[in-house]
Amino acid sequence: RPVTDVLAVHGPPHASSVTKELPELWGIAEQFALRMRRDGGLNVGGRRISNPQGLGLDFEGYRPYRFGDDLRHVDWDLYQRHQELFIRRFEDEACGFLAILVDCSGSMAIGQPSKWRLARRLATVLAFAALRELHAVLVGVLNGREVHWLPIRVGVDFAPEVAEFLGAFQPQGQTHLASAIAGLPQRARHGHVVVTSDLLDPQGCGPFLGAVS
Repeated sequence: RPVTDVLAVHGPPHASSVTKELPELWGIAEQFALRMRRDGGLNVGGRRISNPQGLGLDFEGYRPYRFGDDLRHVDWDLYQRHQELFIRRFEDEACGFLAILVDCSGSMAIGQPSKWRLARRLATVLAFAALRELHAVLVGVLNGREVHWLPIRVGVDFAPEVAEFLGAFQPQGQTHLASAIAGLPQRARHGHVVVTSDLLDPQGCGPFLGAVS
């Protein structure tokens, strides 16, 4: 369905300021995605979603059936047991993978607009652009000495969820970028990792750069 419909569902009259930003940020993301595709961007193609047997793909799990899904992907054995429709999901190791880590420590509250607002908007645009191209996207927020991860998402239907996840945090705590990088899943080591931060880490940038390398 058109992405404007997806965004409209998340835009009630009294929507939060984050939700109201969705159409604007999606428009920026569309332009960025075109540039990313033209200039090479992520160095692999989008997820293959039309393979009915999942040939060449690794089984990833199940998700509930949504209107418009290919019925060839329905697990009918599971339906007989639970009387609910579930779609088999397969992971394509050739698809693009983008991990975005956003620093939401106390120092990011400084500025007008704040560094956090700018970092959040940048991360949202990057995530939207990757979702638009059917790349796998992992988003993490470093906040209060912890990294909070949104599970891997693929496809434009998850754009509002990504924006709402990022909008749920307020800057607090210290920055510990090295430990946050160390917590990235193994798959991220074979994809692209973007970190948005002011780099005001009490330990300095050395440990962070070492973890990145």
